[in-house]
Amino acid sequence: MHEDGIYVSYFSDDTQKAKDPRSVVSIQNSKVNIMVNPKTDEDTKKYLNGIVDRLSKASSKDDYEEIAYMSLGKYWESNGYTPNPSDFFEIGSDGANKSLQTAREWAAAK
Repeated sequence: MHEDGIYVSYFSDDTQKAKDPRSVVSIQNSKVNIMVNPKTDEDTKKYLNGIVDRLSKASSKDDYEEIAYMSLGKYWESNGYTPNPSDFFEIGSDGANKSLQTAREWAAAK
C-alpha cells in the first residue's frame, strides 16, 4: 500500500501546476478516496472510477490494498510521475488541505 497522505496529479500540459489538478487521491489509514477533476478526459475518469469500483468489491483488506497499490501505481506511471506520482502532501498540511478543498469544489459543481 502507498503511504498515507494526499497525492495530487496534474495535467501533462500543466507546467505551472495551476490550482486545478487532474486528480486528488487521499490515502488515510489504508482507505483510498479518489477525486477526479471534471475536466479530466473520459478514459481517465473511467479508469479511476474502475479503481473505486474494484476497491468497493475487494473481498479482504489484503485484496483491497493490493488493488489500490497496483491500480494507482499504473495510473501514476501513465501520467509520467514515477516514482513520484506528482505532489505528495502529509495529511493535515496546508498543501493537503488546499488540494482537498479544490476536490470538494469539483464535487459541489456537479
